[in-house]
Amino acid sequence: MAPSLEFAFTLEVDLPPALDFGNTHCGHRRFIPITGGTAQGPKLKATILPGGGDWNALREDGMGHVFAKYTIQADDGALISVTNGGSEIQEARSESR
Repeated sequence: MAPSLEFAFTLEVDLPPALDFGNTHCGHRRFIPITGGTAQGPKLKATILPGGGDWNALREDGMGHVFAKYTIQADDGALISVTNGGSEIQEARSESR
């Protein structure tokens, strides 16, 4: 049987303004706090707990790295630890930006 995907839930995440660390040897670094939110769908109803965040860095060549970690509490009380990581490619930055 071929693998398939099934819709489980949608996240709506509360994000205040990013904390901008500026340019570093690893690229332009930012931290975006995760202060709350919800998960709603046929497979999960939950609250996103405050205290998580999204750490990211964007290099001058347009390659970016992202890492997010946060906790969801399901309506039945179960705690779910979520970790996301990945890479992104953006248009290379110019000096005029």
